[in-house]
Amino acid sequence: MDPSVAAMFADANKKKDLFNLWLTHARDFGRVTLEVSRRNTQRQSAHANTVTWSRAQLEQSGRYTATDIDDLIQRAVAAGRFIDDPNFPGVERLRRYMIVDEVGQQTANIREDTTEINNQGAVSTQEAVSLTNQGPSAK
Repeated sequence: MDPSVAAMFADANKKKDLFNLWLTHARDFGRVTLEVSRRNTQRQSAHANTVTWSRAQLEQSGRYTATDIDDLIQRAVAAGRFIDDPNFPGVERLRRYMIVDEVGQQTANIREDTTEINNQGAVSTQEAVSLTNQGPSAK
């Protein structure tokens, strides 16, 4: 018998199940059937890191051209994604704009395997003794 299958029958209750399976299948483990269920789950998550930068910080970063900066600021103002300086509200040079700095995605795959005994019948003690040709006195 495959050692991975034998490990499933380690406790006493399962040993009896294994014995019953062996007896009902003519003492041939090749004929014993096990039912295996597998469930795969995939979970995806995404995140976007938003930072607030002023026009001066956007220009100093070197990441964007002047045209890109003007476009980013226009879209941020139109969408209301900016924060005015609390001491000088409405002063554009002190305004900070919400910019997406980093985007990431993560995928997690989870696999669950369960093995169940697929045995419909049971063997009584009397049947077990007769099938194995051993009685209570056999050692």
